[in-house]
Amino acid sequence: MTASTARAFSLTDAHAESERAFLALSDPLEGVFPQHQRQMAVASTLPNSALSPSVIPIHSPKERIKARFRLLKRLGPNHDGEGAQAPNARTVDRAIAFIDRMTQHKDGFATLDDDGSAVIEFEDRQSGFFGDITFLADGTVECYRRQVGLPSRTFIGSLDAADTRDFLENELHIEF
Repeated sequence: MTASTARAFSLTDAHAESERAFLALSDPLEGVFPQHQRQMAVASTLPNSALSPSVIPIHSPKERIKARFRLLKRLGPNHDGEGAQAPNARTVDRAIAFIDRMTQHKDGFATLDDDGSAVIEFEDRQSGFFGDITFLADGTVECYRRQVGLPSRTFIGSLDAADTRDFLENELHIEF
């Protein structure tokens, strides 16, 4: 056996030993994900598992929006490099509370406007629908809806007001 063959052999042995040690460990995802999600994760790595999901969603769409708001809340002033205000924590908190109340809505996305107010955007590209709700510092919301074939609409009001709830339900298709 030559020196290079001996070196390759020892590396191969070390790799095999490492594999055995890894396999002897308990499930590395135990305690992180529920059992059914760990099984799906393992199944998705097996050959011929085209029908198994390759990505396992851990959060609902509403939870993703709330998580993004929590990240945005940490930004400082001029976070966009164009002079945007720092996020207004009260508006972000109000947006997160509103998300918890929603029972039906189109796909949403969390963002901030230039004044630091929280904004939830809703979009359905197939139908040409776009809407947003801006949570203003004074406690009101500003709502906007654009849809192909219809005039754009805006509305400003309090979330507690019946006319605001009507606009949200009838124009933005949000139920709560």
